[in-house]
Amino acid sequence: MSALPWITYGQRAAARNDPLYPDIVNGPLRTLLSQSGYDPDADPAPVLPNFGPAVVLAYQMVGATAGQQIQAAITALAATGGVVDCRGFVGPIVLDVDVFAGLAAYSTVAFTLLFGPQDVRLAVKQWPRSHTTIVMEGTHFMSAKADGSAFTPSVDTINGFDIIGTNQDLNVTVALVDGSAIITKAVPSDPKWGALEAGSPIAVLGRLPYLCKDNTTINVGGGIDAATASITVVSTAGFPTSNANAANFIRIEDEVIQYTSVDATHFLGCTRGYGGTTATTHADTTAVERPIYEPFVVSAIAGDSITLDAVLDPRATMDLAATAMPAFIGALDVRFEGVGVIDGNMATQNGADDNKNPQGVRARWARRLYIGPGVEIRNWDHGGASLEAVQDCRILANVQAVGNFTAHVGTGVWLFGQCKRNYVHVENAYSCEAVVNIDDRSVVGQIVDGPCVENTVVLEHANWCRRGVSMDGGQKNRIVVRNCVNGQPNLIGVQFGAGQWVTLVAGDGNHADIGIVDAPSFSQQHFVATSVYVAPRINSVTVWQGSPVVVIYDGISLVTPDFLLGATYSTSITPSPQRAEDLQISITDGVAFAINNPAITQRARGRRMRIRIANISGGAHGAITLGGDYRLQGGGSVLPAIANGQHRWFHFMWTGSVWDETGRSAADVAN
Repeated sequence: MSALPWITYGQRAAARNDPLYPDIVNGPLRTLLSQSGYDPDADPAPVLPNFGPAVVLAYQMVGATAGQQIQAAITALAATGGVVDCRGFVGPIVLDVDVFAGLAAYSTVAFTLLFGPQDVRLAVKQWPRSHTTIVMEGTHFMSAKADGSAFTPSVDTINGFDIIGTNQDLNVTVALVDGSAIITKAVPSDPKWGALEAGSPIAVLGRLPYLCKDNTTINVGGGIDAATASITVVSTAGFPTSNANAANFIRIEDEVIQYTSVDATHFLGCTRGYGGTTATTHADTTAVERPIYEPFVVSAIAGDSITLDAVLDPRATMDLAATAMPAFIGALDVRFEGVGVIDGNMATQNGADDNKNPQGVRARWARRLYIGPGVEIRNWDHGGASLEAVQDCRILANVQAVGNFTAHVGTGVWLFGQCKRNYVHVENAYSCEAVVNIDDRSVVGQIVDGPCVENTVVLEHANWCRRGVSMDGGQKNRIVVRNCVNGQPNLIGVQFGAGQWVTLVAGDGNHADIGIVDAPSFSQQHFVATSVYVAPRINSVTVWQGSPVVVIYDGISLVTPDFLLGATYSTSITPSPQRAEDLQISITDGVAFAINNPAITQRARGRRMRIRIANISGGAHGAITLGGDYRLQGGGSVLPAIANGQHRWFHFMWTGSVWDETGRSAADVAN
């Protein structure tokens, strides 16, 4: 084989205006084909071996701006997918169009976009489809106008990346069979079904939340008939007030009903038998509840039949029958890889909230979204990565300067409404209102509302943040906070709230492991339980060491691994068992002293405390008197004397009313 006539960069540049430019730049390929036995001018063209995905250099495409050229490159590969190399542009890249707009909303072909060490201005939000990978090689994506200036708060609403499905383009209808995990396409000809594949996420309306509920009861003597359009209930408190967010549904027994508005005791403008359920009569005092769009995973597709993965999620078995129930298909396998920044260009974290909710990466209904550890998300008002009803995602990004410290809104990573089995690992966070928030619903009602379940959150290091991790509503979630330091005033390591539902049902399996929480010069809290509903919904908390305040409600199992805290010896000592289970007191003189009631405002029944008292005074010590909350086994309030050079342990447990002595050293033990 003879040498190939490679084209140099200079020859390529000089030939660009030559009418034979395509033949010139393709010279090496033509020669290679000829030497391999192919005629490059043959008609029809020969079938070439598959050398992998097609690669298009975006800067060579036709377009008035870099954004339009990238869009043209993606559109050119719409049928096959491939690699779009965006690294050849000089100067800032302005994405003034949605570069994915040339693809159908139901596109599932795989694309990889390569960006180098460039400034990329997100002048409009981008809508990646399924199987899109964005690779950053030192790239700085920034929300900005074409000239680089910031958008105007309260006027412009610009998210960075909205994963397709977020805008509800992939809405379809399905038929449901009560007791079955198989759903059926109600309109098989709908082209949006092209987005569905094995492993896809699909959210189906109709099921009731398993943990939290908005509910009331019919309040009409004699009940309602199958045509009643104004349904009288005890109260509509907590239910969405209108259909603004497509969340305006109620379920009475096995009938789903859509309403247009509410007053204090009525659902108005009702469409009965919604989604192909059966309109029927319902008796007075029958429960009226809010159904949700619950996300599931498709395990198989056979013609018009779709099998949901009931092994992965037992709730995939439907609990009502319907012929045309709304559903949404989410994006699958969108990835942000490499090293780079997704920057919201927010000027300040203080002042009034602009209510525009700009977010760096926003995904709704998606599955297996991946944001790699080399990605930093920063300077966004409401959410760095905002995930709504997503499943099996891995968010490993670092976050910085997210949220508003004045309005107390915004979080680095937001798991909102029915997020299932996701893993969030933030190595470093700086200056965030909250680093991670697990949230169950909005006050105004959203289409994605619902409890989050089986999510794992690990926060390694947070600096100058107000909250580490907070959770409102949820079940079987695991939270680990290793280090929150130099916090904002009233720093909270882990906060569990009651959620925003009318009824909160006891959950199980939530657990928090809490490490160092430290806010020098400010008050700080390891763990805060903010509602009486918290107790049955949090099963266990492990506090390792650190802050001086822990607020705990009865019914929560609190574990504090051995951590011996030395108390400053004086005539009046106050134990702080929220800091450590074991307290060390070293007696240095012969003066009598008191051990006061422990300084803890909320106490969990069964909480234990051990006090080690060592006599190093060189002689006899003074009397040791206990506070009134202690109850000694032998009665009284004075501990026995301990010989010089010896020590004893005294064990106590909180019963709900007193610190009951459960044991003590049988005799003095040498120090």
